[in-house]
Amino acid sequence: MKLIALIPFFPLIGFVFNGVFAKRLGLSEKVIGGIACLMVAASFFCSVAAVYEFSHYAHDPKVIAEAKARQAELKAKAEGAQKTGMKAEAKPESHAAKSGGHDAKDKSAGEHAGGHEAVATPYTVTLFEWIPGGMLNYTLGNNAGRGGADFSVKWAYQLDQLSGLYIVFITFVAFFIHLFAIGYMHGDKSFPRFFAYLNLFMFMMLNLVLGANFLMTFVGWEGVGLASYLLIGYYLKKPEAGQASKKAFVMNRIGDFGLMLAMMAIMAVFGTLDYSEVMGMVQAYPQEAFGWASISFATGTLTVIALLIFLGAAGKSAQIPLYTWLPDAMAGPTPVSALIHAATMVTAGVYLVARCNPIFQRSPTAMFTVAIIGLATAFVAATIGITQTDIKKALAYSTVSQLGFMFLGCGVGAFVAGVFHVVTHAFFKAQLFLGSGSVIHGGSPSGHQQEMAYYGNFRKYMPITFATMMLSLLAICGIIPFAGFFSKDEILAKAMHTPVFGHETGLILYAVGLLTAGITAFYMTRLMCLTFFGKERFLEGPDFQEGHGHHDDDHHAPASKDFHPHESPLVMTLPLMVLGAFALLAGFAGVSEELTGGAFPNYVHHWLAPVVDSTFYPEKTVTAVNTTEWILSIVSVVWALAMMGVAFFLYAVKPELPGKLAATLKPLYTLSFRKWFWDEILDVYVVGALKKLNLGAWGVDFLVDSVVNFFAWLARASSVLLRTAQTGLMQNYVLVMTLGVFLLVVGMGYTFFKEIWTNSPAKTVPAAPATSRR
Repeated sequence: MKLIALIPFFPLIGFVFNGVFAKRLGLSEKVIGGIACLMVAASFFCSVAAVYEFSHYAHDPKVIAEAKARQAELKAKAEGAQKTGMKAEAKPESHAAKSGGHDAKDKSAGEHAGGHEAVATPYTVTLFEWIPGGMLNYTLGNNAGRGGADFSVKWAYQLDQLSGLYIVFITFVAFFIHLFAIGYMHGDKSFPRFFAYLNLFMFMMLNLVLGANFLMTFVGWEGVGLASYLLIGYYLKKPEAGQASKKAFVMNRIGDFGLMLAMMAIMAVFGTLDYSEVMGMVQAYPQEAFGWASISFATGTLTVIALLIFLGAAGKSAQIPLYTWLPDAMAGPTPVSALIHAATMVTAGVYLVARCNPIFQRSPTAMFTVAIIGLATAFVAATIGITQTDIKKALAYSTVSQLGFMFLGCGVGAFVAGVFHVVTHAFFKAQLFLGSGSVIHGGSPSGHQQEMAYYGNFRKYMPITFATMMLSLLAICGIIPFAGFFSKDEILAKAMHTPVFGHETGLILYAVGLLTAGITAFYMTRLMCLTFFGKERFLEGPDFQEGHGHHDDDHHAPASKDFHPHESPLVMTLPLMVLGAFALLAGFAGVSEELTGGAFPNYVHHWLAPVVDSTFYPEKTVTAVNTTEWILSIVSVVWALAMMGVAFFLYAVKPELPGKLAATLKPLYTLSFRKWFWDEILDVYVVGALKKLNLGAWGVDFLVDSVVNFFAWLARASSVLLRTAQTGLMQNYVLVMTLGVFLLVVGMGYTFFKEIWTNSPAKTVPAAPATSRR
């Protein structure tokens, strides 16, 4: 555990070596790719070793006792601040109590029984003091106006259950993506640059999840934004790639602004940015009221902080209204799509919300916002995915939709289920993206054909790609016993029985979530049918059209009518098989105990329990099978199978029907095909309004500059006149002094003689004698 700093350090070595030396040394592709893969593999093995050691460390009685003492100390510190900074008053009643979720007795029992049985025992390694500070005054919260915050930010890595889980699955999935990329990018002119960028991304992502404080997380947060900008825009001569990279960069900065404000507020309230200290002190705070009144620092400090954190998460994890950058990011190479949009960057927002779950649980308003935004994003993205013809963009909207499910889980209080879906999604979505890369790579001469209209019957030519993608299809559709079933269905079940809101709200969330899951099964089956079933259409593609030219970045043979799709080499199919196997098996690590009556342990839940605060929403011990959960699961599976059957019938059995249905349901088809017009709304109204505001600001700026420049010109003109007198000759200065004395004497003499002249007798006129008239 003491060497956890090596986990992000290895990819940094790969970035420096491949980015600086590989091309100069003339290394081969195998060596360059091997170094990049080796660095990620080293991070993976270090992660496994560290997590294994931590699993023993976290159960050490001495460590647990020290953690409880520290937690009590932080809680007492926060409670003392409340006593000195607040008038004696009853704690506000939680929204859960008002809506029938838990009464006061349940919360008290949870606080003593459920909330503190599993104690967080983070292990921290400090490398150096990054930002030394001093004593600061609190400006917000119960301590406002008082001093005592010793501001200091350390470059430190924190290993606990949440960061441990993330680093293991991130490095595992990333290794196979790197391995796949060796075959996919074969022959590329900028091979070293590509793998340098991949390793840079890994370095930043590992810093993000291992950072012991908000500021270190923010460094990784911005770092993955930079790396994604470089990777999305990797094809320098493709304008769409440059535009997509800029769009991703700018839209993420909007969310990052919210995260920066959240960090400032956290520092102002708690006097520190360390996760362990902030989350420890938060536990002394009561649950804030539900509603608009809580969106104020005066009445809802934690609500405002939680909403600002979620704004940052919405940008990074592509939630409404900041989701449009993710589908456009498919302009980069396919391994980039798999790395950034399946397992790492876009799940960072879910990680941050889960990390800050004690803050969110004290704000029903923030949790409601997270749940609603997540569910709306899941539904909207799923409906858009129905009409996508680009295979990578269809998967991109699927990613946006699945991220919405993750936030729905966090919003209803099922943080463990949300994180578990992150893990299962990493396996099956990375496999689907790499599978699409295999299709793109072997399905057209150019290796860039992404339109499913020019695929068809590829299962004949790519049996491994087809079989492994089928495993991931069943996983994302939620078919038992594949991984997606266990994580997605647990989220839906938790949504229905959420203690955060009332039963009616939970029922609505479940119904919309179930509908969205069915839509997902439909359009993902559609993707498989258009690609692997039906008529062979690849000879109709633009690669075979007269006058077709290859991109400068292409490394494939010219088009020939004798071309047939082909299976990818082992270096590409091996990752597909491994990830496909995990898409099948990973779900068994988190089987809901409601389904088995506790006979089969939920390993993911037990592992993450110490980092999830259960003060307000304690977990109940499961002793028997929950029939309701089985009914919900059966309904979900039957619904998914039905939608898969409909899609197969429409696109494999009767492929002429979708066109007729599109004409019949033209308004709905147009809404989906035009992506709910969200891009147009942003471009015309939001961006257009900002451009007008920018022009107005430019006019004001021009006016202000003109005034400033006038005074600058005046000063310059004056200096031109005055500096002519500075000749450096003594006689000139004496002449000026003499002239000045002369003018002074003349002026004084003029005043003196004028006074004498005015008062002289000769100038005095006698008064005329008065005369009288009769």
